[in-house]
Amino acid sequence: APAWSGPAHSLPKLRAAFFKVLHSPVLSEFEVTSQSMRGILPGILAVQSLSLKAASYPSFSAPSGSGSIVTNGAWQEIPWTVGKFPSPRVNFDMCGRGGRMSHICDPEGLIPSSFLDDIDRRLEELSSTTRSPVCTNSGWQVYVAIFQELDQAYTSKFWGIEEAFRAFAASLGHQWGVLGNPCKNGVMVVYSIGNEYMVVQPDEGAAVARVFPTDILKHVARSALRDVRGSPREALATAVDKISAIASGNLDLESLTVDRSTIFLYVMMTCFGCTLGLMSLCCVYDTMSKWRHKARYHRCLDKIRRIHEVFLKPVGELPLCCACVDYLPAKPLDGRAAPNVVVFLCGHRLHTDCANHWFAEHPSGAGACPVCELPMHETGYATSSPAGGEPDDAKAFFLHSLQNEFPDIVSKEQVGRWKCCHTEIWLAELEQPRYKSIWTSEAVEMHTCEA
Repeated sequence: APAWSGPAHSLPKLRAAFFKVLHSPVLSEFEVTSQSMRGILPGILAVQSLSLKAASYPSFSAPSGSGSIVTNGAWQEIPWTVGKFPSPRVNFDMCGRGGRMSHICDPEGLIPSSFLDDIDRRLEELSSTTRSPVCTNSGWQVYVAIFQELDQAYTSKFWGIEEAFRAFAASLGHQWGVLGNPCKNGVMVVYSIGNEYMVVQPDEGAAVARVFPTDILKHVARSALRDVRGSPREALATAVDKISAIASGNLDLESLTVDRSTIFLYVMMTCFGCTLGLMSLCCVYDTMSKWRHKARYHRCLDKIRRIHEVFLKPVGELPLCCACVDYLPAKPLDGRAAPNVVVFLCGHRLHTDCANHWFAEHPSGAGACPVCELPMHETGYATSSPAGGEPDDAKAFFLHSLQNEFPDIVSKEQVGRWKCCHTEIWLAELEQPRYKSIWTSEAVEMHTCEA
């Protein structure tokens, strides 16, 4: 750094003044009243400029914290309070805006200067294209303060972070001269990147409150941080866009309420539609299940009717397969065996597929007649049955097949009792089981009228 070329007796005053710049309220041109301070003001500004140039030197990197500047070639933390934050209207070299007056103050350089130039241009256009309700010849003056974090000792004085940030924005706005002017056309935007918090504080007055209601300003800040979380540049751009829309009359509380109501209506309609669709699917599923339940019962009833009709005829070859209870194909007229039919030595006949399925499930009885072997598989010992088989053996196998296919309709207890009963008893005691609907906790009894 260049050596001090002023009077030697002024050097202590220079150091004291520089200390005041760094650790006390910002130095404005109106605070310099004494003749000695006016004499050393150029030196103070030179030291300020030298410090900020050192902050942008490539060999230094700013640590994260509550704010920092360079002194004596090293970074020192400065927790930001109202008195320590510079003003873009007075402290040009301390706001990171290239030494010129600006609507934005970013002393830590958290957002690229080229991006802030575009935001600055939009805020300048906003002040020239809009009109405030109090002074119709002046537009809205929107100023932005950007920093890492607020001083924790400062925020601890308030009940919550919202109250602390609003008090900080109001005090900083009055210190900058943005808030409290006669035209009531000032708006302060305070954005803490480290705290991930933003407040928009307008001037006081009923006329201003009609243009910038508190609810819509809270919406601006929260939506800017929520929609582009993690991108400070986009968050700032979103907030400026919405503030411009409010100042231009394109966004108000009524339209915001309508938008929220529309969104709520869309959400409710979507939920209602999904619920209605789900209930419709459930109704279709329940109806199909009920139909399948009834069809299953009628299929079992039809098979029992076939058995009943067969046993009503004189004794002869059974035209039914004892395994599936379906009709067997008729014998050809030339006396050859019917196709796809297995005839055992005892005279019982089954479909080829049904016999193979039985032998796969009972490998120990392979080659033997399933109808004649059934008592041995059920009781463990064989019972005598004359050649050709008695109808009772066929009845037992029929019941065994029905119970395997319809365990919910034909129970094992019924099988044991119906073996010695006429098929009329089967039809009389057969009942359709209760249907378990998805809409009720108990099964629904279904009554079927049989002719």
